[in-house]
Amino acid sequence: MPYFSRRQIHMMLCEISTEIQQGKLKDLIGKLNSKRPDQVLGAEMELAFSYAFRCRFVTQIEPDWFPGSRNPDLYIEDFFDTPAIVEITAISDEMLSDENKMRYASQKISQYVNTLKRGAGKRLFFEFQEENGYRPTVPSPINSIFGHTQYFRKRLVPKKFQLCNEFKQLLNIWILSHEWLDGKALRVTLDYVDVVIRVRDYDVTSTHNFFSSMPAECYDLNKNPIVNSLKNKEKQLSQTPDGILRIIILASGGCRLLRDLRHQDTMNRTFNGDQIIRNYLGKGSKIDHVFVISPDTVNEFFNRQSYKIWRVAQYNGLGREGADYRKKTMQLMEKIPPPRYSDYNAKNLQIQGQFKPNHRGQTLGTTFTFNFENEPVLQMKTSAKVLYELISGRINFEEFEKLTGMREGLLKDEYRISEISLESKSPLEDDDVVVISFSKDPAASRLSLKDITKLQGDG
Repeated sequence: MPYFSRRQIHMMLCEISTEIQQGKLKDLIGKLNSKRPDQVLGAEMELAFSYAFRCRFVTQIEPDWFPGSRNPDLYIEDFFDTPAIVEITAISDEMLSDENKMRYASQKISQYVNTLKRGAGKRLFFEFQEENGYRPTVPSPINSIFGHTQYFRKRLVPKKFQLCNEFKQLLNIWILSHEWLDGKALRVTLDYVDVVIRVRDYDVTSTHNFFSSMPAECYDLNKNPIVNSLKNKEKQLSQTPDGILRIIILASGGCRLLRDLRHQDTMNRTFNGDQIIRNYLGKGSKIDHVFVISPDTVNEFFNRQSYKIWRVAQYNGLGREGADYRKKTMQLMEKIPPPRYSDYNAKNLQIQGQFKPNHRGQTLGTTFTFNFENEPVLQMKTSAKVLYELISGRINFEEFEKLTGMREGLLKDEYRISEISLESKSPLEDDDVVVISFSKDPAASRLSLKDITKLQGDG
């Protein structure tokens, strides 16, 4: 799993299983097993908050008494000053980054190139171009005259990309004339797309074979993924009974607007997440509070160490300006495990399929400890996952050497395994440590007076 280990996910599911309807539990497990990062990351955060609220406060998961057509995620009695309904959702940059558009277009082009030259599509890398400038905020001659304009920037790739005959002809010439083998890039500029196609000396993974110099930025306070999510959740909570607060938790599933809430654009061309949320709540929204949660990395300079934590920000709606729940929020976050990855890395690793059950995923490292005075002479601590893959034949010894640092000649001929033990790690890890001790064994060495006298001295 991206944010949490499978062991941690399993533990949290077991804890809440007695207080959640079987249909909801099945739906949640289905999302956790999904390949789509938006489904998995959203389900992880919903599970984590359900577990944490249940541990600390009086909580009902998916209350069936709610009058709306769809039950909310949580009903909390004693976290806020009055009971509250809580909805949890994860947001990504998908709407602002055009990743799906670029991925779909690159796959279409690669598939066609493979029909011209088998396997050639795997080596292609796509750089989608952009256009930018200023346009009237409301298209009209008056706005153009008086300078009421708004900066815009967009990638030149359509939502439903299709290869036209002109595009195919350019690809035919480029591939069949072998210009691509000479490293010559092809730029295709048409009325609906502008892309530079380059050739790599190696196969490029289909999930990351495209690029755009344009970052995922927001140029409109009202057209962005944050506002879309808040509108959808507010509509879902529209039938909340009087006297019950409406709370929305926005979790970052690879969203720059939430990761860097107060990012400052020196040119004032873009909006940050803080501006978007405050603007939305200040325009008559009935949402009482919005909480933003995103992974962050803390770097300790003197210890030269870094670790991941959750950053939480609270926003108050109209009439709730003085509310402060920082103390209770800290108590709540103590029950949520720290994230294993940043939101961006979690999303991309999920796209690559790195968290499949049969995939190696994240493993623990290997250490060697030498002791030439006492036994054991050498102690090796290595990943139980990696050792299992070696024993089961999934990897060979050369791959095992690369993963563990084991080298030929590290173990002398007279060494033998003297002890093996397993150090189980916390549920935060999906791996354990196998401790292997090596000692000098008379069964594998020549008899010597030195060894005999040493044994007598030890006795």
